[in-house]
Amino acid sequence: MSIAGPWYVMAELRSPGFLEYFLVGEHWSRFTQPGWTGDLYGTAHEQARGIVWAYLAVGFLPWSLLLPWLLIGRRRAARQIAGGTRSERSPDTALLVAWALTPALLFSASRNILWTYVLPAAPALAILAGRWLARDTRQGVVHGLVATGLVLLTGGAAALLLSQGSVGAIRSASGVLLPLLSGGHKASEVSFLNALPYSASFYTAGKAHDVVKDEELDLWLRRDPKLGPLHEHEFLVTTEKSWRSLSGSRRSQLHVLFDADGYVLLVRAGPAG
Repeated sequence: MSIAGPWYVMAELRSPGFLEYFLVGEHWSRFTQPGWTGDLYGTAHEQARGIVWAYLAVGFLPWSLLLPWLLIGRRRAARQIAGGTRSERSPDTALLVAWALTPALLFSASRNILWTYVLPAAPALAILAGRWLARDTRQGVVHGLVATGLVLLTGGAAALLLSQGSVGAIRSASGVLLPLLSGGHKASEVSFLNALPYSASFYTAGKAHDVVKDEELDLWLRRDPKLGPLHEHEFLVTTEKSWRSLSGSRRSQLHVLFDADGYVLLVRAGPAG
């Protein structure tokens, strides 16, 4: 408290309301209110209650599927692994089990969660799994299971990266924004269709903040002043998926400058573009 306290005091003095927003909003309201709308920089993540356990199982893949195979047809070995003798048990096993289960137990009561909330359990689960494998005397089975897990992990990671279209910039708008900004254009000239990605705020130092909703796109295409300052923006950024879903008439009024990392940079077609 003596170390962190002064920082919180200075933050409150510099930005009045910080303590209520951060301590009450981000820690209590976010936990207790599924659709909490007080987040200034993100959104609520309302999920079904208890889904955190599914996140835990998915986050521990492929081992959450592979390890139970050691129990099939090996009752005697399973009893040795799970029970053991008192001398074989590690004194910190209870601590590791509590560590592994606490994140899921805690967030079972909340519906405003992300899958990343179970990540603190990963080290404990890894240690427990490693001990469980080490105490199995059938080394051939264990080696085969570990090799299978490594192959699945490597293949899954490769498939994920390939599906994103880029190893270095997964779902980042930097690929379309940085060339534009380095060419002398300003972030204030850019609008985003339907959603502003976090990467856009980062690479424009918080200057990118304007979003054209789908129902406003026709106004933007016509440079209709009813849209407000957004009608003057020259560039529109959207995802490749949203670009493909646009109607033919709308696509005909837009010109693709370039695309990168799942995003497309657009201007109005014709003389106005």
